Amino acid sequence: MNFAKNIFDLMIDYMLILKGLAMGAANVIPGVSGGTIALITNIYERFINSLKNLNFTALKLLFTGKIKELINYIDLYFLLQVFTGVLIALFTIAFLLQYLFLHYPIYTWAFFFGLIIGSSWLIVKKLNKMKLWDWLLLLIGISIPVIMVFLKPINENDNLFYILFCGIVSTSGMVLPGISGSYLLLLLGNYKLIMLDAVTTLNLRILIPFLIGSILGLIIVSYFISLLLKKYYNQILSLLSGFVIGSLALIWPWKYSIDYTYGLLLQNKFGALIDANGQLINFKPYIIKYQYFLPEIDTQFWISILLIIAGIIIVVGTEILSVQIVKKR
Repeated sequence: MNFAKNIFDLMIDYMLILKGLAMGAANVIPGVSGGTIALITNIYERFINSLKNLNFTALKLLFTGKIKELINYIDLYFLLQVFTGVLIALFTIAFLLQYLFLHYPIYTWAFFFGLIIGSSWLIVKKLNKMKLWDWLLLLIGISIPVIMVFLKPINENDNLFYILFCGIVSTSGMVLPGISGSYLLLLLGNYKLIMLDAVTTLNLRILIPFLIGSILGLIIVSYFISLLLKKYYNQILSLLSGFVIGSLALIWPWKYSIDYTYGLLLQNKFGALIDANGQLINFKPYIIKYQYFLPEIDTQFWISILLIIAGIIIVVGTEILSVQIVKKR
């Protein structure tokens, strides 16, 4: 009996790593949030509460040598497992996604579009006894990502305090479902400065304040969300659910990319960026926005629809399977 329990506990550990893996993969995709994955895999509240407890009390426990109390207070083993998955994703799945987005962006967007549709359905299912304010917050949540699609990015700014602010804001993509940190950084005008220039040249003048801001962002945003979830659970869940549904506007598969320098970029039939000779471009574009269009009804369209359906089936099927496993326990 104890052996079976230990095996089950080990499986739970691996499940947390897998969920972290999915969160890390989601954060690589513009328009998709790790917070979305945390919400649909039922670890969102625990994740938020763990981040919220990275505070002065945790530091006091650390410096007074109360390590056991510190581990329990910040739910350290949980965070280690989740972030292990996130790091694995960044060094493995991230490269696969980069290849797919480079060569087959329409198909890749279509698959993730299906994943988000399935996720939205699962999240809305959790909402119960919806009141007028809940419906209003759901609509507000939906409208925010949709509005982001039409916002014009502001000018680049290398002021250190502004970079710190960018770190705080963009990291909310890890915490807020449906809100992409990379897309927020794009709207703030500093995506190229930080993610393309500073990272590739290891410019510590830019990276250090951005990293400090990112850590502060995780703690501050998670603290307020944790506080609000305790007092206004259904209302906040309604708002977060709206974020996820609204993010469908950000990941619509059929869109042209608009570059900061080159303007509207050429695409082949798969949506991959090409030059005037039809060759894949050999530079990393600084995409500032997308121009959306309706697809033609052709073979590519039906393949994309099948990928959307596959994404929905994977999410919903995984949920049904997990429910059956829990019932058999």
